[in-house]
Amino acid sequence: MREKRIGKIRHWILFFTVVIMAVLGVFTALQAEPEPRNVREKGSSVNQWDTGWHYQADDGTEKTCEVPSQIKIRGGKIILRQTIPEFPEEEKYLGFLNHYQQVEIYVDGVSRYRYMEQQTGTFHGMLGNNFCMTRLGREDAGKEITVIFSGFYREQLVQVPVICLDSRESMLLDIWVRECPRIIFCVVLLVLSAGMFLLWLLLRVREAVHVSSVFYAWIFILVSAVWILTDSKFMVFLSPWPRLICLISFYAFYMIPIPMLSFIGDVCQRRSAMLDWMKTILAGNVLVQSLVYLIGGRKLMQMLPITHILYVAAMICSVIYMVKELRSSKAQYARIFLGGVFFLIVMAVVSLVSFYTGVGSRYAMYYQLGLLGFVCALLRMTVRQVNEILEDRTGDRILEELAYMDIMTKLGNRSAYEMRLQELQETMTRGQELSAVMVDLNGLKKVNDTFGHRAGDEMIKGCARCLREAFCGFGEIYRIGGDEFLIFLKRLQSIRSWEKNLEEAQEKYNQEHEVKISIAAGIATGRKTGESDEWLHELIGRADRNMYENKKSSRK
Repeated sequence: MREKRIGKIRHWILFFTVVIMAVLGVFTALQAEPEPRNVREKGSSVNQWDTGWHYQADDGTEKTCEVPSQIKIRGGKIILRQTIPEFPEEEKYLGFLNHYQQVEIYVDGVSRYRYMEQQTGTFHGMLGNNFCMTRLGREDAGKEITVIFSGFYREQLVQVPVICLDSRESMLLDIWVRECPRIIFCVVLLVLSAGMFLLWLLLRVREAVHVSSVFYAWIFILVSAVWILTDSKFMVFLSPWPRLICLISFYAFYMIPIPMLSFIGDVCQRRSAMLDWMKTILAGNVLVQSLVYLIGGRKLMQMLPITHILYVAAMICSVIYMVKELRSSKAQYARIFLGGVFFLIVMAVVSLVSFYTGVGSRYAMYYQLGLLGFVCALLRMTVRQVNEILEDRTGDRILEELAYMDIMTKLGNRSAYEMRLQELQETMTRGQELSAVMVDLNGLKKVNDTFGHRAGDEMIKGCARCLREAFCGFGEIYRIGGDEFLIFLKRLQSIRSWEKNLEEAQEKYNQEHEVKISIAAGIATGRKTGESDEWLHELIGRADRNMYENKKSSRK
């Protein structure tokens, strides 16, 4: 009961979270002005403008700024100045990758570029990864350029990115080249995700098996790929709305641990209140942060440390749970998966340290390495579990077939025949026609007495072979006794040809074998008359009588 209450709470939290996510996504897309999109073309290597920049420190002195760098400054704003050099081209572009910061660019006090929080509309600020770029003409040489960076989520800390002065095409090409490894990794994850989804769909539809672990693995890999893709600088080529991409990135990052915990619980096949509560807390975190952001209380970036803490808690819960499972079951899959989880935790810690202390955005690279190791362990786990399920299903199918199959003739046995009688009675409608053919093998006792029971068994197998050839495609054949067979026919248009087919199959067999066979058969056709099964037994009885009439005539 407690687990059901936890699950119900989590489902309602996820429902309201999805509604709020949709509202935020729509309003963010509608209110965010599209950034200018640029076409990627071939160009020269990028020229970094990393010298000559200076700024005023907190003590009032002018200091030289190294590019890139991370600077602590009162007020969280740094003003970089420099004189624009002369260049032979008609125009150049000043550009850099901005990471969640407000940016203003002035040339001799005239505004050339602004990327500010107030541009985002009604909701509290949302700034994503963006490529900031402004044109500088030959006439701007010798003028003072001012670049202002305002720390967006760390009030006392400003990151100065790599500043380039080159053609627009060269800078965009440089981004493309540097982001290619991440894009390739995302493509691999998306392909794996598609494969997991097809595997889950195949198992669900064809095998009638609901493998929750495959479903959770698909969701985890898909959400991880979405986060890595939306967090990459590559999105400046694909979307003119960096704020919307940023919002999607946040929600994808929030959701990553939930399917992972669900996968762990499903693989271990043992419910855990600890994991259930952790998933509920993670879902509640998404809901609460969405509400706080919606009412303008705090920025999502400012609340990100809370999510990181919950990430660590989720990892710790996963390790504790897996260690307990390993001790209790000594299962090999727990060792494999625990190794993947531990590697992901180590790389996630390195990623967090890089995020809070490093310059730039290398944190994603560390997380990708951890994710790669974890996905390898997850795939191995999934493949192993699916193999076990398929083996069990195959074993069950074989046992089921053996239970209803005659071993000697590979036809339906007496149990299958009794079950089919019940199905026909339940599924056939009043007035529907059915034909039954009763078959008996002539001279079996004489062959057993003369040539032995092995020869008699060969005769029974031969009779079954002839029946398969004669009724192939339109008859259901059952061995209901030692040398007795019964065939149900629903396709009545084929009844006329069955005697001829049976005679030809019998002649063909006798030409190939020394011990000849003789088959007596009788047919009866009737309609369902009521709810009782008396009509069905009467039909079979008439077919049996007609078979004995045929047997008598063959003796004469």
